[in-house]
Amino acid sequence: MPPPQQFQSPPRGRDHARQTQTCAVHFAGACATPANRHIGRSFVSNDRAVTTARSLCVLTRLGEAMDKRFRRAFIVAAAAAAVMACSPAQALSFNDISGKWCSAGGSEEFTRNTLIAIRSSDRARFDFKIERYEFGETTVTVYWVDTKKQSVNTDFGEFSADGRHMVQFKNEAGPRREFRRC
Repeated sequence: MPPPQQFQSPPRGRDHARQTQTCAVHFAGACATPANRHIGRSFVSNDRAVTTARSLCVLTRLGEAMDKRFRRAFIVAAAAAAVMACSPAQALSFNDISGKWCSAGGSEEFTRNTLIAIRSSDRARFDFKIERYEFGETTVTVYWVDTKKQSVNTDFGEFSADGRHMVQFKNEAGPRREFRRC
């Protein structure tokens, strides 16, 4: 293989200062940078090889600059995701459960002190005293007094991001039910 020839890259930058980056040109037509060492083809004349190799070097430098930008953007995005994932989660609040919710079995309405349940099969209405709410990161536990005057609790979770859906988890007080705001 013949010895590589040298050329100067064209001026770049706002002040058009001549920045020199030397690329080695072989008759294989590849710019001697690791990014495109295997790119190229055979050429008939040395001038044509230099011109094509110069274009390849410019493209390689542009590609490397773009790679750096994308790499930086990826690092910034990954860091932002890590910060958001590590930040403390917001606990649910009364606003997340208050109001009227409907399911296939009927509806439930939560106020500060009362749970109003209406069965869809016979439209029977039940008013239960709420003793307290416990708000976690993903669940709300409602402590209430049933018709036998016993204290029971029901857990609700899987709250949708838009606040329109939730699930009552199965327990001794009742089955799993999916609710939507109504």
